[in-house]
Amino acid sequence: MNVVISEGFQRGLKALSKEDRRHALDAIGKLIESPNLHAGGLQMKKMKVADVYEIRASLELRIIASRKGEDILCVRVGRHDETLKAGETGRLGAVPDAEHLRALVAETDAALVDEAAAQAEFVRTRDTGPLAAFSDADLQARFGVPTDWIPALRSLRTEEQFAGQDLERVLSEAAWYELATLFPPTPIVSTGAAPTYRVPTLDIAQAFAAGTIDDLEFNLPASSWAVVERSRRGPIFVRGGPGSGKSLLGLYRALHALDRPPTIDRPTPRVLYVTFTRALADDTREKVKLLRGGQPDGLEISTIDRLVEHFAAPGRTTTYEEKTIADAWHAVVASSESAGRFDEKFARSEIEDVIIARGLRTLDDYLGVSRTGRSRRLAQSDRRAIWSIYERWEASLGERSLRTLGLARIAALDAVNALDDADRYDLVVVDEVQDLTTTALGVAIGLARGTGPGRDVTLIGDGGQSIYRAGFKWADVGVRLGGGNVVTLATCERSSLEIMRFAAALTGRQPDEHDEDTSLPRVDPQGAQRPRVRRYFADREDQRAWLVDDLRLRLKEIAPRRIAVIARTRAELERVREALTAAKVPCIDFGDAEFHRRDAVRCITAHSAKGLEFGDVYIVGADDGAFPLAYPDASDDERAEKIGIDARLLYVAVTRARERITVLCGSRPSPFLAPALAFADVSNA
Repeated sequence: MNVVISEGFQRGLKALSKEDRRHALDAIGKLIESPNLHAGGLQMKKMKVADVYEIRASLELRIIASRKGEDILCVRVGRHDETLKAGETGRLGAVPDAEHLRALVAETDAALVDEAAAQAEFVRTRDTGPLAAFSDADLQARFGVPTDWIPALRSLRTEEQFAGQDLERVLSEAAWYELATLFPPTPIVSTGAAPTYRVPTLDIAQAFAAGTIDDLEFNLPASSWAVVERSRRGPIFVRGGPGSGKSLLGLYRALHALDRPPTIDRPTPRVLYVTFTRALADDTREKVKLLRGGQPDGLEISTIDRLVEHFAAPGRTTTYEEKTIADAWHAVVASSESAGRFDEKFARSEIEDVIIARGLRTLDDYLGVSRTGRSRRLAQSDRRAIWSIYERWEASLGERSLRTLGLARIAALDAVNALDDADRYDLVVVDEVQDLTTTALGVAIGLARGTGPGRDVTLIGDGGQSIYRAGFKWADVGVRLGGGNVVTLATCERSSLEIMRFAAALTGRQPDEHDEDTSLPRVDPQGAQRPRVRRYFADREDQRAWLVDDLRLRLKEIAPRRIAVIARTRAELERVREALTAAKVPCIDFGDAEFHRRDAVRCITAHSAKGLEFGDVYIVGADDGAFPLAYPDASDDERAEKIGIDARLLYVAVTRARERITVLCGSRPSPFLAPALAFADVSNA
């Protein structure tokens, strides 16, 4: 039985006592596990409204649900009299129940009609196929299809079948894309017209009832489950704004892949889930433990840099010390024939952000590469001079058995490309792709079995949250997107509308329901608070004192683990943690091994907060000089780029909040806050 819950049901659950919540979730557990409605002693009674049932969760507790085939939609939970009255009158939530059910039935029926039409179209075209309008000569001349491939190509009927072929070996990229559009995509059908969430396992229901997870946060919208369970193999790009559920979708897709039927050469599927930061990797592991009761066989969770260190050739140590790297750089530049020809910062940026980040191996590669986005054009002679500096700098590091992280990524990419297919993974899921360089992303994608469109990779990203320079193109990493393999999650499942309006204003724009690049909340929770901005504190010490007092009040209402304090720098975060510890406010640093398990206020930097979410968020030190930092030695172009990154970093920090956001700043507030103050509750310290 597939169990789906509405947002009204979820709000009802939150209003129950812990004991009643346990009874309600026990009933849902029986629905999940039972092949029929009355197994396990579950008591259900038909109501007057079509397809609506009363489910008895306890002596006084009732659940109202509708049934359509093997799907149960739970729409209301509460005390006996009130809930039954709502069920009998047909008013079960924010919209009339009858309207809700008619929409659900209409969508389901429409899906069946669409499926029947698709089947009829398949029968009609089974002797002709999508390429019936093209002769063999057309396929050869227009698309470059080799003669011996034409019969197999004509036998294909769907975009999924087309993507599963090895056609990238024989077709140009443009021809592959054009042909892909001729094949109909597999339809994705939502299981509900209104916002719904599916309870994936009984463990999740019990964890929510016990209070170890909040707000059924592990549940995806029903429409996302179609992507999770999609049988098609090959590249999928899932894009969406903060709180859209894209990372959770990727995790569930990874877990779903573990349940694929075994094959002769792979009795247990191997799945790799790649994250950008260690904090997010740890958070993912904790979610997996709750979902599966431990680390399942076949699943590996890793940061991209851990993978790089594993695969990079031994013999060199990756150094992160800027002084070591800079000393080698200055020594090379000072002795170079091109000394004084280039600004040192520009030349180093060219080497790190173009040559190394894109994994260019030869001078010819560099001479031919497009430098899109670079502020200065370079003649071929300039490129030759910079390449010479690069070779000498790399050799200088090598003499001391050192390499930068960028050089380690190139070495790892070479090692991954040399792997046998048997040593690769059946599915690779890569989160936060917008922050990866071409080489880093190439390492992750290269670990998937197959080649080109045959690689089973799920890529997840949001350009609006990019805080590192990457600038790759999909073609650079062998990925072709088109023909139905791009999924847009256009609805925020995390934050209230008040928070999202405030966050959007930080970037100088407002969310619009028709803008697919902006995440909007599905509903505006009743009573949601406007973001709080407290400004003109005398100094950071005053900010921390106010924070302590406000946290003490808030901790009387919610558990410490639901609160995060975010700072721009590690140094400021340490001072916050010291203040909280002195005030006996339970807190834990994001570097602590117990960060995701101990019931304490989370202290975390804005960079490390990416991908995480919390009930309440406090941002301390939102001043000019922190958001953005000063960058006194940067050029105008560099400063503009860094300031843009800092703006997105503040946006990321704000959008970690589900329910409440508080921003603290001094006498010189961050300039990013100015356009957002109209959407906030502003007061002076």
